[in-house]
Amino acid sequence: MSNELASMDECLKWGELAKKAAFVPQAMTPQQAAIIVEYGREMGIPPIQALKMMSFIQGKLCMEVQMQLALARKVGVTIKSVESTATFCKVTLIRGSEEVSTEYTIEQAKNAGLVREGSTWIKHPTDMLWARACGRGLKRIASDAVLGLLSPDEAEEIAFSEPISNAKPYVEMPKEKVIIAEITEPEKPIEPKAKEKISYTDEDVANLFKAIQASVNTDELSKIWKENLPLIKVVPAEIKKQLTECKDIQKQNLTSILKAEA
Repeated sequence: MSNELASMDECLKWGELAKKAAFVPQAMTPQQAAIIVEYGREMGIPPIQALKMMSFIQGKLCMEVQMQLALARKVGVTIKSVESTATFCKVTLIRGSEEVSTEYTIEQAKNAGLVREGSTWIKHPTDMLWARACGRGLKRIASDAVLGLLSPDEAEEIAFSEPISNAKPYVEMPKEKVIIAEITEPEKPIEPKAKEKISYTDEDVANLFKAIQASVNTDELSKIWKENLPLIKVVPAEIKKQLTECKDIQKQNLTSILKAEA
């Protein structure tokens, strides 16, 4: 147990360092970065490499296909052939006597809502088609190596296609932890009323980050922000800055989704 606690403490330090160094996306919390470091450690991936190749999208842990392929190569997977154009890609993988061929087309990407103005699918369609086709094959032939991890592109597709009814619900902060009122005794009218104090925990802050990232439209995002203003006003300046950045990024993402659907 002591070794596990020491390991998690080290991961948290990595998470805080990565956040301060701006090595991870602005919306990522130190706790999320720590989870990535720990997950990478369990898979034999160094911390810096794990933070570079893994991320969280809508609460889902993701790994770049290039990293998935590197892990698969360690268990004997090789690429037999690749057929690729700007609209189609077919990848054939081999592992011992097993052979798997998977493909992906630009039409499938369009139907999934991935081909949007300014997206990587517009700028680098060949690379994206290869990543999709290869990622599919790796899940089939090397599931023990990639452990079902999604690529960032796959996670975004799920996020865009997820109906509002399945979206993560807003998590209310525990009321017993939020407000502590100091009541002035009536026999001392000359003394000013004690100011209301607000206490919070790391869990409260983490829940707010999750609620922001789980919002499904700008109205819900504004409501979440307004309802949590008492907490936002009392957290340290650095956390308040991170919350604001997270809200701004989510607002941009939701606006982009709305434009794409229009």
